[in-house]
Amino acid sequence: MSDSTLFRSPDQELAKLAEELEQARLAVQDASKKLSQIEGRIRKVFPSLPSTGVPRRAKVKGSESIARNDSDLPSHASALELYEELVSMVSSDGMASVERRLRTFDIDYLNNLRKHLGLSLGKEKATSDRVIRMILNRINQSAQLIKPLERRSLT
Repeated sequence: MSDSTLFRSPDQELAKLAEELEQARLAVQDASKKLSQIEGRIRKVFPSLPSTGVPRRAKVKGSESIARNDSDLPSHASALELYEELVSMVSSDGMASVERRLRTFDIDYLNNLRKHLGLSLGKEKATSDRVIRMILNRINQSAQLIKPLERRSLT
C-alpha cells in the first residue's frame, strides 16, 4: 500500500464531508416532514389538544434565555383569579401597585393573561408595555364598575 491510498487529499476530504453533511441535512428534513405530518393528523383527530411545538424561549431582562413550558403559563381559572386579585388590589393599594405587580411577569405570561381576559391586540405587536396597558385598562374598568356596587352595599 502506498501513502497516497491511505490518506485522502484535502479536496477529497472536503468533498466527503460535504456529501455527509448533505445526507444529514436530508435525513433531518425527512424527519421534520414526518413529524409535521404526524402532528397534523393528531390535530385533526384531537383538536382540543394544545399545540405540540418546540417550547418557546423567553428572554428575561439581564439574563440568558430560558425555555418556556405551557405549564408556566396561567390556566383560565388561575388567570381569572389573578385578575380578581388585581382588581381588588386597585381599591386597597392603587393602580401603581397593580402596574408594579404586572411588570414582574414576562411577556409570555402577560400575553396569555391578555388572551384569557378576551383582550385583542388587533394588528399591534405584543410588547410588555402594550399588554400591561391593555390589562390595566380592563382592571380600571372593572374597578370603576365595582365602586358603585360597594357604595350601595354600604348604605
